[in-house]
Amino acid sequence: VLPPLENMRLVLAPALLVLASACSSSTFRDYPDTAMAGVRAWEQGRFDAAAKQFGRIQELDEDDAFLAYAETGMVWHVANQPERAVQAWLLADKKLKSFNDRPTISGRSITEGLESMILNDKAIPYDGEDFEVALLHGLMAWDYLRMGKLDDAMVEVLRGYHIEEVAEERYDTQYGMNRFARFVAALVQEVDANFDEAELDLSILAEDIPSHPSVDYSLKRVKRLQSADGAAERQLAQLIVVHEASRMPRKIAVEHRYHTGRSSGRISVPKFGFPPPALLGVQVSVDQDHVGNTVLLENVLHVARENLDDRMAWT
Repeated sequence: VLPPLENMRLVLAPALLVLASACSSSTFRDYPDTAMAGVRAWEQGRFDAAAKQFGRIQELDEDDAFLAYAETGMVWHVANQPERAVQAWLLADKKLKSFNDRPTISGRSITEGLESMILNDKAIPYDGEDFEVALLHGLMAWDYLRMGKLDDAMVEVLRGYHIEEVAEERYDTQYGMNRFARFVAALVQEVDANFDEAELDLSILAEDIPSHPSVDYSLKRVKRLQSADGAAERQLAQLIVVHEASRMPRKIAVEHRYHTGRSSGRISVPKFGFPPPALLGVQVSVDQDHVGNTVLLENVLHVARENLDDRMAWT
């Protein structure tokens, strides 16, 4: 989630710059093509130019407003300006709330779901997949923590949990779409000296992803903080490195033929293609001494594929 290596934080997965790979609805132009100028500016470190390019998307097509705000937030997030990132993400969240009178969390009614499946995702305003909305709240929680706003961080964590719970109930499955958010929650609780709550979050993660070195280390640290040696543990500095890498791939169309007693035909459903190559891990050194490597905590692409397949099956 955070490519600039001068900012040292802790574990994450291949996350993404381009939060979504949806499509423009009114122009019927693929969203990744629309966003390319902003992505190129971002890759070159021209963050002001990137934010301006993504801002133009919202001006040109209101149907892609959620994407425009979400991308702008990612620009400022990577540029180490969490205040501006949160400001943009709150606008993205406000756009999502405009769909609240519709039947599903994603904002798609059954009719719209069928329309987008039979035609394409350009047929309706883009309101985010479940995993994207959960990730949006996880990223806001992380940036609120970076700003020291612990209560706001926990609010976003809980909102991400809600999105996941609704998706799991609807699709009768389980996801790992909030592992990063839960890790952030544990950090927030530790900073706020709620060590028992931090231990609970880390224990849930340890059960979900056994033998994860960062989770295991953090769990042991929280237990030490609650022990007789807690004062000594609090004197130790903790270096947390979050490596955020990769972009979400384009959505591609996969055609399915069908036959009934009276007719035959084909429908086209969206699936995720393959993302550009990305550096999936980094080594961490302090004073030229190697102290560890980042370890995958949340595989956003894996969750994305499962979540989209589940939505298509449900539709």
